[in-house]
Amino acid sequence: MGNLYFGGARQKIPVLFDTGSPMVYVLNQKCDSMLCPQAAKYDTLASSTYKENADGDSEPLAHCYGQGCVSGAVSRDRVCFSDDPKQSCLLGATFLSVNEATDIDKDKFSGIIGLGPKSDVGRMPSFVEQVAALGGVGGEDEIKPMFSLFLTNTPERKGKLTIGGYDVGKYAKPGLSEKDVFWANMAHKKTFFWTLNMGNI
Repeated sequence: MGNLYFGGARQKIPVLFDTGSPMVYVLNQKCDSMLCPQAAKYDTLASSTYKENADGDSEPLAHCYGQGCVSGAVSRDRVCFSDDPKQSCLLGATFLSVNEATDIDKDKFSGIIGLGPKSDVGRMPSFVEQVAALGGVGGEDEIKPMFSLFLTNTPERKGKLTIGGYDVGKYAKPGLSEKDVFWANMAHKKTFFWTLNMGNI
């Protein structure tokens, strides 16, 4: 779990990064506190750059994952990786602004950032697709369309998600370099999930 910052006022929203989903959603202030008891919600009224029904379709979009279901408007706004104005942002990110939900009252987060490679919903691209298309504050070359995970096996050291690249010097074993990075092709060219041929590994 981590934080993203929504809108021009950079509202801090705790989100869950999910490698098994392409869905991007955030709870908004309209979601009833009984259905969405999470304290941090995205206030659409506080953002001058927020655009509802950004895909031109006013029909609500619903999505279920695991046990919970969410519904809302396909929306667009600035989404930043930090509250620092010098850090990178997606200037017109598309996401589901959720005003109705079921069975998410125990969630500790207020949104999900799906890191799947491709969206299975035509109205809304995946986060990874958006990073590739929108880039950041310095243009589309500012953020590379990739992410990396550092997984730790000790509670003293925190894991790390890096959007836009990876840091071999910081997270690889001492002595390893860029030439030691192993790249594997996906098992299928068109897929909504990260799939690898385990035999090749």
